Amino acid sequence: MRIKVDYRRGAEEAVGGGQQKVRVLGGNTLAAPAQPLPLPWLRPPLLAVPPQLDFAVVKTRLITQGPAAGGEPRRLTTVIAPAGYGKTVLLAQWYEQALARGEQACWITPAQQGAPLDNLIEALETALQADAVQVSSSRECRHLAQRVERLCMLLRNRRAALSLFIDGFEPCCGPEASALLQLLLAQSASVRWVVASRYELAIDCVAARLDETLRELGAQDLAFDPAEIRALLGEALCAGLDEQQLLDIAELSEGWPAVLRLLMRRLGEGQCPSTVLEQFAAGDEALAQLMGQKVLAPLSEAQHALLMELSLLPRLSGNLSAAIGLRSGALQSLVHLRALGCPIMSLDAGGQQYRFHRLFQGFLQRQSESVLEPARRRAILQTAAGWFEAQRQWREAIRAYVEAEQLGRAAQLLERCAERLVRDRGDLKTVTDWVDFFRDKGLSVGPLTEFWYLWALSFRRRHGLSIHQSRAIEERLRAACRSEGASGEIQELCRSLPIIRACSEMFSDHHRLAVASAQQWLLHNPDGDPFHNATAAAIQSLALANDGCLAEARASIRAAHAAVMQTSSCYGSAWICMIDAYIKIRMGECRDARDDVRAMLTTLEPEIGLDAPIASTLALIGAKASLDLGLDCEARQLLALGMRNAHGHGLLDLVACGLEVGVRLSMGTPEEAARARVLDRIASAYPERLSLMLSCYRIRALLSLNRIEEAIQEADRVVLDHTRAPTPGATYSQAYRALHAGTQLQLRVAQCAFGKALPLFEEELRAARSELRSGDLVELLLQMTSLSLMRNDREGARRYFLKALPVAANCGLIRPFRDQAVALGGLISESRPRDWTFTREEDRRFFMAVCRELPISQDWLKEEIGTPEGLSEPLIQREIELLRLIETGQSNHQLAARLDLSVPTVKWHLYNLYRKLGARSRSAALARARVLNLLR
Repeated sequence: MRIKVDYRRGAEEAVGGGQQKVRVLGGNTLAAPAQPLPLPWLRPPLLAVPPQLDFAVVKTRLITQGPAAGGEPRRLTTVIAPAGYGKTVLLAQWYEQALARGEQACWITPAQQGAPLDNLIEALETALQADAVQVSSSRECRHLAQRVERLCMLLRNRRAALSLFIDGFEPCCGPEASALLQLLLAQSASVRWVVASRYELAIDCVAARLDETLRELGAQDLAFDPAEIRALLGEALCAGLDEQQLLDIAELSEGWPAVLRLLMRRLGEGQCPSTVLEQFAAGDEALAQLMGQKVLAPLSEAQHALLMELSLLPRLSGNLSAAIGLRSGALQSLVHLRALGCPIMSLDAGGQQYRFHRLFQGFLQRQSESVLEPARRRAILQTAAGWFEAQRQWREAIRAYVEAEQLGRAAQLLERCAERLVRDRGDLKTVTDWVDFFRDKGLSVGPLTEFWYLWALSFRRRHGLSIHQSRAIEERLRAACRSEGASGEIQELCRSLPIIRACSEMFSDHHRLAVASAQQWLLHNPDGDPFHNATAAAIQSLALANDGCLAEARASIRAAHAAVMQTSSCYGSAWICMIDAYIKIRMGECRDARDDVRAMLTTLEPEIGLDAPIASTLALIGAKASLDLGLDCEARQLLALGMRNAHGHGLLDLVACGLEVGVRLSMGTPEEAARARVLDRIASAYPERLSLMLSCYRIRALLSLNRIEEAIQEADRVVLDHTRAPTPGATYSQAYRALHAGTQLQLRVAQCAFGKALPLFEEELRAARSELRSGDLVELLLQMTSLSLMRNDREGARRYFLKALPVAANCGLIRPFRDQAVALGGLISESRPRDWTFTREEDRRFFMAVCRELPISQDWLKEEIGTPEGLSEPLIQREIELLRLIETGQSNHQLAARLDLSVPTVKWHLYNLYRKLGARSRSAALARARVLNLLR
């Protein structure tokens, strides 16, 4: 049976003598027999209701969005995914939602047997004439064109909206049924089609995308995200899993709903989660049934054999397929297999790179071990290894050589590419894992591999092993240097060992030792390797930042930037960006830090991938910047990315930023207890200082929620004392001391210990100002605002608040105001809007933004808040700085030196300042400023 382009041909033949006209759907007529025939073709399997599910449905983001996804509904929504991705569940939920809204909806399941096209036409006729006079079955028409014409007429006469949900479209995915579907779509805009299938539809998707009538959903859209995985597993199961195990579940399943349900059953049997995951990945019986009966059953033996050969490769492409000797058209065969419902993912927009779902690939590889001949297997792997090596895909090449049983070639390749894997790509795991593997096999590795192996050990936080290995490696390298004919490369490695030592000391929280080692490198290697120079400068800048020397730290990180720009290391650039962003956050420049992190993540994604540990650490810094800016949703997304590798990668102070975000976002929520366990486990993998910092974050979060007793208990548990080091005899940084002191101050304010709070406040305020810690300065001033209110000093509270506001406005800091929301809301609510005037427009706008975050009535916010009366226009920041400096009696030359400006530029700013104040001299300007309360 073939559908012609002209479906109307022969339609007149159906209208003849002895027939009568029947009026249906808006007055048009269709031909019908004089004696209506029985309707045996109205069978429940065609036109029924969704199947009953024997499990609880997770309200995924797609279910919540609905077919329209927040915009105009499309005429056609296709849901194409392999078996087990929840297509039926999704359509059933959308169907129920449509009925609940009072809309007309119809559920169709095409029959698997018989003539699928005939059955589909009959079901559609039934759905479309449900509100009209029933007519006879169009099966009585002799020509398919006549039946299609009748169906088109029903659609054109349809006025009321109707949603057609067609589940299990596989029997109708041939070219004829797909052509019919495309024709029917154009007949009526009031009918919405939602079609689910394991196989791709043979319709013109390009034209449908251009006229915006098509919405396409695939396996990646239906895959569960981490939040949905948690919801599926339930609180009871999640309570027995740590964060890493949940990440392992997400990575193993890749969000495949059927696989997740199988895993959930195994985890519910009470076995150790790690054992369950290991056994499941090795080949679960239920998983094998899913793969064999649902995925592979429709394929031919030749297609199955092709899949087993391709499963040996980590990724697939046409060039690679040709290189390993597969028949021409292997890539087209792969695309065809994907269209037949095999879980194969596209890696690029052009459809030239693919990979298997990991579990599907593992299943095929296990099958290939007993089916594929060993010689053929080795030949494929060896050829693929050479191809990967030529493409500079070293990780894939090394694995292929090893699986082809060519360990010597694999070790030689690692020697050639270890530097680029570690230095340029940050692929630390590949180097450490393969070196450990080769040593277990009794193979030795070259000096370059050993050097970068040590480097990778330090960055993966395996410090004890690094120190142990470094002695032996140093001895071998120095012996090689002393040998006759030692290469310059070997000698360079010997000179670079202090850099590795500095990294290990920094990661183990010995900042001062790390700085000494870095300085030793810089002293003896003024023209050394730019990558090592950047590392040394980065270590210095982080140590300076933690000692409160933020201006010097910024200068040092600029030197690191200049050095790393001479390399091609995306990994190195990411580390410099992280430390720079950390310094900016300490200085309150969260906007710039957030922008830098987002730009670097965009750069990392195509180069290294967001699954890389460096991306996780970078995301933790970005989460902190977003949280301080009040962007909680963005902070939560970045935190989820950052938690992937937080337990084993990152410097202590950078990871601490992420832990603070984790505490802030989870405290007071249902996930508080579970998140606390995860954060504790991460902190325990680092030196003790991180656990103490985590306690400080918890105390602050508890105080912001007015849970004072719990905060006091936490402080007593860790013996909070900012004058002591974390352990007897240890050194501690200024940043660490400031965190403890600030936490103690908050505790004293909460306990109304005013006498103890004031001296500590004055001390910390001076330190925050001298060290340029704008964020800490805002927090301190707002704490004193609360303290003044507790002492019933409303004028003092207002004064502290107005000091904090312009600093926070410059930085965009919202979170400190949220932490004091109750106190600040009361202060502002009891005033009048006209009591608040501002010298700068940005201060006024920021004040309004802060008020929207506080418990203040909307009526209060509706009144106008403006600039002081008498100012012709608001003052800019530079003019306010000048105003405060000339109050101290400084000359123009002193002002220019203080502000790093030229004297003519200072005079220009003073001219504008006098003009706005309506003054002719300094004394008149100061007098006018005092009247307008501009010198607060």
